[in-house]
Amino acid sequence: MNDQLLNVINLGVIVVNQQQKIVVWNKWIEQHSRLTNEEALNKHLGSLFGGLLDLRLSFAVNEAIHLGMASVLSHTLHPNPLPLYDYTGGEPVLIKQSVEITPFSSEFGEHHCLLLVRDVTDVVKREEYLRQQARQSKIDVQRLSLVQEHLRKNELRFRELTRHAPVGLFELDENGCWGFLNEKCSQILGLEEHELLNIHWTNAVPESENANAHKEWNHAKNGSHRFWLQFMYCKPDRKIIWLQMEGRAIKDEKEKVTGYIGTIQDITEHRDHIQKIEFRANYDSLTLVFNRNYFETKLRSSVAGAREVNQKLGFLFVDLNKFKEINDEYGHSAGDKVLKSVAAKMRRAVREGDVVARLGGDEFAIILNDIESELAIPTIVAKIRHAVSLPVNIGNIYLKAECAIGVSIFPQHGDTFEQLMNHADMEMYKDKSGKRS
Repeated sequence: MNDQLLNVINLGVIVVNQQQKIVVWNKWIEQHSRLTNEEALNKHLGSLFGGLLDLRLSFAVNEAIHLGMASVLSHTLHPNPLPLYDYTGGEPVLIKQSVEITPFSSEFGEHHCLLLVRDVTDVVKREEYLRQQARQSKIDVQRLSLVQEHLRKNELRFRELTRHAPVGLFELDENGCWGFLNEKCSQILGLEEHELLNIHWTNAVPESENANAHKEWNHAKNGSHRFWLQFMYCKPDRKIIWLQMEGRAIKDEKEKVTGYIGTIQDITEHRDHIQKIEFRANYDSLTLVFNRNYFETKLRSSVAGAREVNQKLGFLFVDLNKFKEINDEYGHSAGDKVLKSVAAKMRRAVREGDVVARLGGDEFAIILNDIESELAIPTIVAKIRHAVSLPVNIGNIYLKAECAIGVSIFPQHGDTFEQLMNHADMEMYKDKSGKRS
């Protein structure tokens, strides 16, 4: 019964599993893609259509499956996300589509994504016709009252269609002033439509992002390109959010730009999620300095940069002395406080452009960028020793940590992480045993 319903409804239904392989492919999609159910099932959506698939659709499917984010690909910004055709005439005609992407979980808890595809070719034609009528009404004074009523009805219809959109939809005039905002757009901005009408859209952008916003706008206006911008926005209630705004030009039959239409989305949660992922990937969660993986990558890029401009680079390997005794006598909580304190002291002891990382346990490493002379390194090392040796308050007592430091210099002691690390490691053990070179 479910299969029969899927094959009689007048829209496309595609379901992909969490591996983005197709598990449902209804009759409507078969007719417009000329790909049978047998050809499509268990195929990856991207590989099935190859380079003909809109990348934004792939991103939206990935966000639905992995982040649980629903979205709508409006025909205005993405008219042909799938290579689907109308074969009823003599020649196949590429149809314009609106695609709703919705995440859901199966009864076994697997993540799936539902794509509902609608043919909106006739809707696009009707909207273009209505716009032409609206422009003509400005010229035809005798029919002004009739056309105004017609526009009012179209406005109500358009608002009803956009009221349920999950993203903010807006329209700008040819000068970039707000002309229309749906309810979702007003909710995101925290302002009513009447408060924004006839005001230039860049007024919503903070001063720090204003130059970039005007650059994007001028690029789109002068070349009729799509504009795209992410920026921080302060709502009237002082809440700070991050917005993503994109739009494209609307042209008349003579290719003249008559306005712009686009979307606004609140990406605060998504941005925070990405930043948390990046933090976990690059930083040590205890000391908040960089971790080993990031440090190795940074050292390689720093070496490449120093080689390019023929500069020296310092590498310090720092190991705390008798840290195991601190853990054994005062507990791991005290040891963690010592590690956090030592990391903070080393950050303050080096220059802003230098890099401090925790390699693991009680081992740290430091990149000293742009070393003009090797004679400067002993001064920096002494500064680090002094900073590390300052007492650490762990409640009712003060603990004093000391460290051994090994130094290697690029290019004198090597040009790879391993070579610089091995030399610094040997120097550190000499320091620890009192045999400094």
